[in-house]
Amino acid sequence: MRDAIEEQRKIQTELRLEYVDVIVSYKFLNFLDPPPVVLPAKEQIAPNRFTITQLILIIKELQNLANEKGYIEDYALVQFFTRRVSNGLCRNDFPADWHSKTLKDFQKMIRNLDRESYGYVEFKTLASYLCLLATTLPNEIFITGFEEELNDKSEDEGYISKANFLETASFFDISESSPHTESNSMVFDRVRLIKEILFDIHKEANGMVNIEDFIRVLGEFP
Repeated sequence: MRDAIEEQRKIQTELRLEYVDVIVSYKFLNFLDPPPVVLPAKEQIAPNRFTITQLILIIKELQNLANEKGYIEDYALVQFFTRRVSNGLCRNDFPADWHSKTLKDFQKMIRNLDRESYGYVEFKTLASYLCLLATTLPNEIFITGFEEELNDKSEDEGYISKANFLETASFFDISESSPHTESNSMVFDRVRLIKEILFDIHKEANGMVNIEDFIRVLGEFP
């Protein structure tokens, strides 16, 4: 038969298999219809909050405005936000709800973050506030409960590692999530990415977050 195939001659020999050994292998899968294409994860854009990409960019810029002690002057912040939002080339760097904000709106926002009228805002406070823009800060009882959850997973007294920080349930797990609306796409884990950004904002020289200081910052939100 082999010779006939190689010489391209017609095969007239009848092939009979009296005994057949069947081997089932899952290495080869046959589909009548090809499996659906799984699309990459996609964040659902909301008009009242920054996307992950926008957050990364804006936080980096704000960090450059901060002095060596980690503070930014109120005036510099108001000017920064007013100019950027009014610049048509930069409008996509902000949530849709921010496109109509004016100088007075940003003055009010910064004033609320600088409640003691020091004349400056801590970078960590402002950056954390922007991360959780769509979240209403819960009452003190819930914040205390969140602090206890963090302390329970603390590896060093008063400090928490990144792995444990990411795995700790938080009060913003629902409000900051990205709805999964497409069945043929991967899930966009926005909450985990928010936690990663928050961790990087608050990370100290030892590579961990000071839990007490993190909770203090949350308490300074408007």
